[in-house]
Amino acid sequence: MQKFLLTQLKHNVASKQRFFNATSAMGTMARYQTFSAAAMRFPNEPDRPNMKTAFPGPATLANIEAYGEISCNKQTHFPVDMQKSIGNYVTDADGNQFLDVFTSIACIGMGYNHPNLLEATKTDLMK
Repeated sequence: MQKFLLTQLKHNVASKQRFFNATSAMGTMARYQTFSAAAMRFPNEPDRPNMKTAFPGPATLANIEAYGEISCNKQTHFPVDMQKSIGNYVTDADGNQFLDVFTSIACIGMGYNHPNLLEATKTDLMK
């Protein structure tokens, strides 16, 4: 694709509009190569962390405290909202989204809520 874009750029230098279109396409391609391979699978994946509260937030602290009433919560850093986590980003109880640098590497190699895995859970074989 890079070779195609560079060829188009060389042939269309005379036309400013085409030049800007090729430059824009190169920027879009660079985003996918630079940030995340998951960006192609997870178009809704955030492009950066999104912190809505301080960490840990009030809902996170309340969940940790409630968990402590039924089990040991010494190693609980934050509860994960699996429904809202996507791609390489994990979401906590307060809605904060941040890059998950540990869990996805080890046991969720395809990222959170991968579309193919979600479809597979609907099959009769999975049920």
